[in-house]
Amino acid sequence: MYNQLLSKQNKNQALILSKFFKTNPGEYGENDCFLGIKVPIIRDIVKSTPLMSIEQLEPLISSKWHEVRMASLFMLIRIFKNQFSNSTITITNSI
Repeated sequence: MYNQLLSKQNKNQALILSKFFKTNPGEYGENDCFLGIKVPIIRDIVKSTPLMSIEQLEPLISSKWHEVRMASLFMLIRIFKNQFSNSTITITNSI
C-alpha cells in the first residue's frame, strides 16, 4: 500500500495542500508532509490492498506523510468492518 501511495504522488497538489493545512513553522499543521493524493484515490488504493495486520499498519500510522496515515486509518476501518460484519456489537457504559 505504501509504495502504491508513493507512486501516486502529485507535487503540485502537495504544495496546495501544504498551504491549505498551514504547514509552516508555528502554524497548526506544522511539519505535516503531503504527497498530494486526493481522497478518492487513497480509498481506491486501500480497497485494492489485501487486509493488513495491526502490526503491518503500525509504521504507516506514524508515517510523516499525511496520506499514508489517512490510508492506514481507512484500512483500520476495513479491518473493523470485516471482523464485525456478521456479528452484533454492543456498547455499554459501565461506571
